[in-house]
Amino acid sequence: MPSVRNARIQIHDRPTVETPKPDGTDMLFRCTKITATGTADLLSVETATPAGWTFGWMQAEWCETNWAYFRGQHNGDGSVFWQRGRTPARTSRACRDTITAGVPIYNDVTAGQAMNLTSATALPASLTAGHYDKPGESFPLQTTNTLTGKQNFLREAQLEFMFCAILVLLSPSKRVHQLAHFYWNVRWQGTFLPSNFSDLSARWQVTLNGRGQGAAASPVYQGSSDDRRFNHVIVGTPSAPHCNGVAAHAASNPNIRQSRVWDNFDVTR
Repeated sequence: MPSVRNARIQIHDRPTVETPKPDGTDMLFRCTKITATGTADLLSVETATPAGWTFGWMQAEWCETNWAYFRGQHNGDGSVFWQRGRTPARTSRACRDTITAGVPIYNDVTAGQAMNLTSATALPASLTAGHYDKPGESFPLQTTNTLTGKQNFLREAQLEFMFCAILVLLSPSKRVHQLAHFYWNVRWQGTFLPSNFSDLSARWQVTLNGRGQGAAASPVYQGSSDDRRFNHVIVGTPSAPHCNGVAAHAASNPNIRQSRVWDNFDVTR
């Protein structure tokens, strides 16, 4: 086991969500960035030299809500429900969130967001790694209801992205030593109505659900998360579900239900 002391996380920028807005053919859901710095003092490692050890961040998304409801201009135009947050659209509830699939460390070493140690690294060593994220999502402003042949327009949506960011020391054999962690999330929920159904570039009425819209970051906790909801994607193999792949599959293959009228769909499935 490596000997580490004074592992700390400082959160610099806490995210805030922006009001959804139309852009071209889509409604955009955006937030401000979250940034943090992790530091630790590495006293010793069990290998001959520090070569092959990496200090940085791992992140898991452990829960996601992601659905949209579309409605025609008139009741007879029908309604459509898109579900991206449930199977089979979402292939895994928890996933490992990294820039590159198969690479366990979240951020880019070359950007100073992780440290690759070498045989020349003198111990004890002071380690520093930065963390940055800025998630977002979009839904189309309209979709075709194949039951009625009419255009249905974005009427309501709910998005919730729940993360845990973990400061880690990764051994050459890819064993994960969790040093400290914090939870954070971003959430959007609202209703939408175009002012002109024939010109979707015109102003949209966006009404936010105050309780469903927001962002939060938890206090920093020392040591391992040991959270059974997602720990398997942190300590698991490089083949752990990759969040970008999971999201891409869900975006391309949403679970779609349709009705010939303005229906009230069950958003939990």
